[in-house]
Amino acid sequence: MGPQTLRTLLIGLHDESPQVRKIVEKEIIENFSIHSILEYFTPDRSSHRMSLKIAIREILEKQLAINVKTISFLQNLLAVMENEYAACNYEYDQNYNNENIE
Repeated sequence: MGPQTLRTLLIGLHDESPQVRKIVEKEIIENFSIHSILEYFTPDRSSHRMSLKIAIREILEKQLAINVKTISFLQNLLAVMENEYAACNYEYDQNYNNENIE
């Protein structure tokens, strides 16, 4: 199981069964790291990255009955992905401005 399966697992967090949600949470927490997810969902996979961010936001906004540890992991992942995006835009803006000044 690799980072490409994360979006599929996130669907399981919406399941009505507490047992299913618990199993999915365990798989996410034990098998994924923020680093491995970011390595897979690189900027050149922007549509995949965006769909992952949307799925995470939806889970966090719905306040599903999931473990605090899972919520924290998803919040941290989303924050890193959004900060990384902001940093890329800042770098692009700086490069663009420097080119136009010269």
